[in-house]
Amino acid sequence: MELNVNSTTTNSAILSWTEKGSATAWQICVNNDEDHLIDANANPFTISGLTPATSYSVKVRANC
Repeated sequence: MELNVNSTTTNSAILSWTEKGSATAWQICVNNDEDHLIDANANPFTISGLTPATSYSVKVRANC
């Protein structure tokens, strides 16, 4: 799956990805925090609540 950051603000980022299967729901993991996954049912998807001037690692997986 190819993940892109389409745009950012001081506290949010719009992510999009290429779905290679037929998933219509996904889970987003930020900074390897598996205990606080974000459920996404849209692609692109906006993540909010980010901290300015902070680096983030993001993974997206299908939620089947």
